[in-house]
Amino acid sequence: MTGPYKTILPLVSHKLREAALDAFKATATEATNRIIDRTPVDTGRAKGNTLLQINSLDFPTDVQRFDPDGGTAKSNAASNALSVANAASNAASIVSTAASNALSVANAASNATSIVSNAVSVVSNAVSIVSTAASNALSVANAASNAASIVSTAASNALSVANAASNAASVVSNRLSGFGTSSQYRVKGATIQTVSGSTLVNITSLSISVSAGGLYLIQGNIMQETSTSGGFAFGFSAPALAAGGSYMWMWMTSAGPGQQDAGGSVHGYAALSAVVAGNTAVVSVSVATIQVLRPIAFQGMINASATGVVQIMARASVAGGEMLVRSGYIRALRLE
Repeated sequence: MTGPYKTILPLVSHKLREAALDAFKATATEATNRIIDRTPVDTGRAKGNTLLQINSLDFPTDVQRFDPDGGTAKSNAASNALSVANAASNAASIVSTAASNALSVANAASNATSIVSNAVSVVSNAVSIVSTAASNALSVANAASNAASIVSTAASNALSVANAASNAASVVSNRLSGFGTSSQYRVKGATIQTVSGSTLVNITSLSISVSAGGLYLIQGNIMQETSTSGGFAFGFSAPALAAGGSYMWMWMTSAGPGQQDAGGSVHGYAALSAVVAGNTAVVSVSVATIQVLRPIAFQGMINASATGVVQIMARASVAGGEMLVRSGYIRALRLE
């Protein structure tokens, strides 16, 4: 038999089926005949009820079927053998189909396994990519951390510089505002102070503190009026002063507001060096017009050799003289 495979295969399959049916039929018939021949005979009912069937437990018995020589039973067996063979062939076909389906399932499972394997490979590659990305991210994070550390150090350095600049600015500010390292400022209160008598007395609140070895610039003003005519003087007291020298300058006038100062303006100063603590009258003036507000200005440099107080003072020239100190201020700047 020659020809294309797809043509030959069905023919071969058909012939194989026919051969198998014939063989099955002959085997079934022969087996049944032998059973019939070996069946003992009494009435012939046993041989007559020997039947060839498949897939059935229901064997109908005919009590009137007698076949002592078994001929009828054999004829029926030969006839039924074809049906049995066809049933067996169908069963084989079902098994073959099931096997084929099982093979298909196996192939599908194989394909699924291949797909899963590919998926696992893809996942493995993805994991590798993620791992690489994570490693790179860690490197970036480390770099960022290093950069943050650098920035933090720079910020700390900048803060230190800023603090130093602030301190320097503070020093400069103090220098600019007071031309010194520290300053004092005091104002006389609103209470009017009466000065009388010929002895220098302290003007309330017009004093500053000095330290040994300090050099101070002092400046201030006083507003006063006299209740009586006559002479009046202003001065100051101080602790021991250094040999480097100190001075106090004062200015006052006997003229009234808007009047020409015709010889009534007086300037005076006291220059002191290496002196012990004490008080000194600096300037005095004779006032004829009473109850007129007049200013007094003072300025000085104190080079202290001992710690103490510099106090502005005033007095009348005679026991009956009287002066009213209404207001004033004093400011001191330490130069060193």
